[in-house]
Amino acid sequence: MSRRLLEAGHRVRAFDPDPAAAERAVARGAEGAESPRDAAAGADVVMLSLPGPEVVEEVVAGSEGVLAGLARRGVIVDMSTIDPATTRRLNTRAAEQGSFFLDAPVSGGVTKAASGELTIMVGGEAAALERCRPILASLGSNVVRVGPSGSGQIVKLCNNMLVAIIVAGLAETLVTAAKAGVDARTVTDVVRISAGGSWILDNHLPLTTFADDYTPRFSLDLLYKDVSLFSGMADGVGVPVPIAAGTEEVLKAARSRGLGALDQAVVVRMYEELAGVRVLPDEPPHASGT
Repeated sequence: MSRRLLEAGHRVRAFDPDPAAAERAVARGAEGAESPRDAAAGADVVMLSLPGPEVVEEVVAGSEGVLAGLARRGVIVDMSTIDPATTRRLNTRAAEQGSFFLDAPVSGGVTKAASGELTIMVGGEAAALERCRPILASLGSNVVRVGPSGSGQIVKLCNNMLVAIIVAGLAETLVTAAKAGVDARTVTDVVRISAGGSWILDNHLPLTTFADDYTPRFSLDLLYKDVSLFSGMADGVGVPVPIAAGTEEVLKAARSRGLGALDQAVVVRMYEELAGVRVLPDEPPHASGT
């Protein structure tokens, strides 16, 4: 994302606790910062992309956090995927000091991030979004305000819950078809032009399962985190979600086999091992965690 912003002509001051990541940003033309507070000093807009709610809260509201350095009426744009309750709490903290907080999680993966074609679902003040829209347009081709604070996170968690259900469903069905004697490629060719088709089937499985490459484009660990956040959100509003609960258990089982750091589609591999069959039978079997 920093590369896209720099290429679009935006001035970027970058902080990352990983020195290698920070050095890569500086090598592309960003200015280095010593802390989130330092990165925010003098900035009109601060953008975050972090792994979870606890980290976001510390980076925003900690003693060396963004709010400690951000100018009045500055805008924090959080592109992480976290729970809406944390987002709303941070929105209140920002408002108390005269600043703005937008939740702006993204969908599209590494490929769309590199090409600037992400979908960005934004929750928060409409006026604050309009101030940031030229910056967000450097990153995404679809920038959509979906409601007040927390709404972007709600939409993103719903999206990723559906992704998890589809990934688990594809793993079950493709391995079952293979065990029953039908080539998985034949199944996918037919399903793709039928009612069971999906973006994951068309765009993700060809790069992962059918290429026998589980290099993480979006890791199973991250998907599990998002499913857990969805389940917590549903529980908080009193909605029973048995399909989500079942899917969460599938992902948990795959992680327990040492597959968490691999791509989310590696769930297929777990089913292959359980069923004793390969989706692509002409390829040799793999050990867990490889």
